Amino acid sequence: MGIRLGFNLVAGLRTDHANLIIARRRDGYDSILDLWLRTRLPPAVLKTLADADALQSLGLSRRDASWLDGESGSK
Repeated sequence: MGIRLGFNLVAGLRTDHANLIIARRRDGYDSILDLWLRTRLPPAVLKTLADADALQSLGLSRRDASWLDGESGSK
């Protein structure tokens, strides 16, 4: 329940994407690569999650996720 509520707060995240993340998480995700390999979500969706700081448990901050949209991260 808490995860679903949290995903509702992520602007631009589609319900089907949130449901896919939930359905395939099992014991959680080990990394951004693990998340992507299990869900095959487009990089834009991963960037949306990172922009909402939803990937911090994977060690990925907004700034760290700049590579998802081709930025250098050196701003």
